[in-house]
Amino acid sequence: MADPPAPTSVVAAPVESTPEPSNPWDLVLKVFGAIGTGLGLLGFVTLFGGAILWVRAEEAGLPANEAISVVPNGVLVTTGASFLVPALLVALGVVVLISVVHLGFRGALLIQARDSDRGLEVLRYQADSASREAEEEMRVAEAAQALKQSVSGEQARLALRAVSTAAQLRRDFGDQLAFKQVKLERGLIQWLVELGVGFVLLALVPLVNGAILHLDFFWDGLILVLFVAGTLIICLTTYFVTEKFVWFGVVTFVAVGVYIGAATYLSTIGNPKVEPAAALRGDLSPVVGVFVADTTSNVYIGTFEEGGVEPRLLVVPRSQVTDLAIGPLLDPGEAQKRSIAMAIEACEQKIQMPASEVAPAAEKEACTKPQVEALGQPGYNGAAEGAEG
Repeated sequence: MADPPAPTSVVAAPVESTPEPSNPWDLVLKVFGAIGTGLGLLGFVTLFGGAILWVRAEEAGLPANEAISVVPNGVLVTTGASFLVPALLVALGVVVLISVVHLGFRGALLIQARDSDRGLEVLRYQADSASREAEEEMRVAEAAQALKQSVSGEQARLALRAVSTAAQLRRDFGDQLAFKQVKLERGLIQWLVELGVGFVLLALVPLVNGAILHLDFFWDGLILVLFVAGTLIICLTTYFVTEKFVWFGVVTFVAVGVYIGAATYLSTIGNPKVEPAAALRGDLSPVVGVFVADTTSNVYIGTFEEGGVEPRLLVVPRSQVTDLAIGPLLDPGEAQKRSIAMAIEACEQKIQMPASEVAPAAEKEACTKPQVEALGQPGYNGAAEGAEG
């Protein structure tokens, strides 16, 4: 009877998982990330602030391009930040709360998985021991074959059984490990809770911003509702597809910022606001109007539309200005009244004149009586001598 064939080495190496195909969504996010990095956060905020001020100047009838060109970058940054900071806080709030919910679910699953961890450790130990025994049996059989000794049927059976046992234990260990990983993944209930929290918080953004509550036209409100729907879809889809909090936070910040920009644009068009300003100039007539910019060399003030005269941008040399008052955002009609009121209030102040060789120190009226009387006349529009249009 022929001897059984010598066993060959069949101890299986650990199976490596095949790499998953690249996700097209990751490529899209990387492209947007590269664009955002190139533009920079400060540049994005500056661009946003410039867009807001441009719309305000356009709605006030002023040359918007010229008005924005003279606004200092610091003002553009602070204007943009005043609108984008709420977007950043919303994004952080949504990410933090969803993270808390996610960690709560995962913590509960990890506690439940402790017993399976102990079982996995035992199974791995058994698989390693069986693999060592199988390798020992194989070495004995291979050594006997190398010495041209016959391998008995019992030796062959022992070697093959050891190899089979080791392979089975490794398969069991791999199956248990995969089962544990599946249990730690988000389940349907966890997904519904996390996405529900994000949906509720993002749906509150229009109420926090408030612009949608002050629109006069149905179509404007509908446009903002569509922006809200788009924001919800984009943000929650990003989180569902990538399962990464960083990308979710970045996309949420940008999407909420775009919504706030759209809401500001529509509310500015439907209900434009301007900052009233009044500049006293000593012996020259006061200038009242819409505040545009204040630089080291000039003060830029836009006039109001009055008597068919179109608004224009006035350039007042900074050396002429003795007092400058700026009010809060108001409707153009209210802003015009407010700018004149601020000019009259400033005219009531006293100016301290220093002593000279011919006259002692004394107090002087900020405005002359004719200047105050002119401010009280209807139609005063800040068109004064010494100011370039």
